[in-house]
Amino acid sequence: MLLHSIHKASLGACLDNARRTYGNVRTHRRVACGSLEQRFKESYTMSQVYISEKDRPKPIPADEHENRRRRKQLLEIAEAAKRKGIKMEVVEKKLTEIETVLPGLVNLHRAKASDWVTIISDIDLLATKIILLKDVFPNANVLKIFSDQPRLLLLSTDRLKTDAQQVKKMLSTVEGAESLVDAIPSFMDPRNLERAVAEIQASFPGNMPLELLLRHPDILNNLGESSIEDSAEYGELSTKD
Repeated sequence: MLLHSIHKASLGACLDNARRTYGNVRTHRRVACGSLEQRFKESYTMSQVYISEKDRPKPIPADEHENRRRRKQLLEIAEAAKRKGIKMEVVEKKLTEIETVLPGLVNLHRAKASDWVTIISDIDLLATKIILLKDVFPNANVLKIFSDQPRLLLLSTDRLKTDAQQVKKMLSTVEGAESLVDAIPSFMDPRNLERAVAEIQASFPGNMPLELLLRHPDILNNLGESSIEDSAEYGELSTKD
């Protein structure tokens, strides 16, 4: 009986020692694994940083962006011209001429490629329209107006002159209001000007719309009447005579 008790006690002690030993090993293993995993994560993160800094591509210069834009623009207009039987060499020459005299005029965000083919096909007519608008609004920045509203160049000279004179007459009721065609080039379309005046009258009764526009040219943005020329597709039919 005594031997059995001693044997049982010894066995219990051995089991306790085994549990402690195994537990310590398991704990050390967890610590070691956790440490290794953490080191791997740190190493991986540092390698990512190193690679991103080392292999990061150099920024594209602004002039290169502009060159790419012009090449893309040329190709799109040339493709539209090709459908009309006009060679790319002719298109490139005319675009160069226009860019020299009227830098920044050609913009595919403001008019479609096919529209630009029509506009550049007759440089003399283009010049005539510029002179015509300058005669009606001698103090206006005509290049800015045509750059913002290139579809004005799709109008016939008679239609362009009639619209310009109508706008001038509407603006002449308030001193200095002619400057609004520079601030808001879309006003060169008399219908846009009429809509804006009506909107301001409805929103601010008792105020003179043109005087209010002169003081706050951006007021239309707050009324939801911001630039109506958001895309080259908008108002295509409005340019038809």
